[in-house]
Amino acid sequence: MSIKKILVCMAASSLFSGCITTPTMEVPGDIAASSDEITATERSSWSGSLANETFTLGQYKVTKVNRDWDSNQSNTVSIAKLDINSGTIETGYDYTFETPSGEYYGRCDVKIESDSLASSGFSIEERSSSFNCACKTGNGTVGKTALKATNKGSFAGSLEADGENYTVKALQQHGETSGYRIDSINKNSTPSGAVEVYKPGRIWLDKDLNEKQKDILACQFVGLMLYLAPEPEVDIF
Repeated sequence: MSIKKILVCMAASSLFSGCITTPTMEVPGDIAASSDEITATERSSWSGSLANETFTLGQYKVTKVNRDWDSNQSNTVSIAKLDINSGTIETGYDYTFETPSGEYYGRCDVKIESDSLASSGFSIEERSSSFNCACKTGNGTVGKTALKATNKGSFAGSLEADGENYTVKALQQHGETSGYRIDSINKNSTPSGAVEVYKPGRIWLDKDLNEKQKDILACQFVGLMLYLAPEPEVDIF
C-alpha cells in the first residue's frame, strides 16, 4: 500500500469522522430471510499499514492484519506518434481469524494489469484485476476465493469452502460496490451469505450451514472486508 494512500485515509478519517454519514449496504431480501447477520465492532475507520485493523465480528476476532507495500511496474514504448503503455500493480495482506474452535490464517493477493495505446487525439486502454484469497489451518487450505474484473467492472468469481462451491457476485449501490453475495452451486443457487464492504461492515451466514462452514466462509468474507484498491505510484491506466 502506498504512503500517499495511508496519509489520505488517515487525514480523511480525522477531518470528517464527525460529519460524514457512513453508508450501509442494502441487503438482498433472500439473503436477509435465510441468514444470520453479524456486525463488526471495535473496528477503526483507519486503514493501511500504519493502522491497527484488529476488530471483532460476533464470536470471531480479526487480528494481526499485515499489509504489503504496493509493487508498481510500468513501461512505455513509442513507435512513430503512438505510445504503447503497460503496467502492473501487485499487493496483498494477511490476517489471523480467531474462532471458538481455533485459528485460521488468511492471505489475499491482488494484481492489476493495464495496457493502453495513445496518440494525439485518442487513447485506448484495457485493464484486468484479480483477487485471490485463501484461509488455512495447520492442515492446509480450507477455503479460497478467486475473483476477476475487467476495465472498471466489478469483481465476480467463485468461492470454495469445506468442499462446497459458491458463485460470488458484487452488489452495486450508488454506482459503487457495497458488498458481495454468494450462492451455492451445489444446492441450485441457494443464497448462502453476503458481506458488506462499507465500514464497520457486516456479514450474513446461511442459518442451515454447520459451524465449520460458517467459520470458513466468515474467514473469507473478512478478506473482502479488508480489501483496499491499490493505488499506482505512476499513472498506468
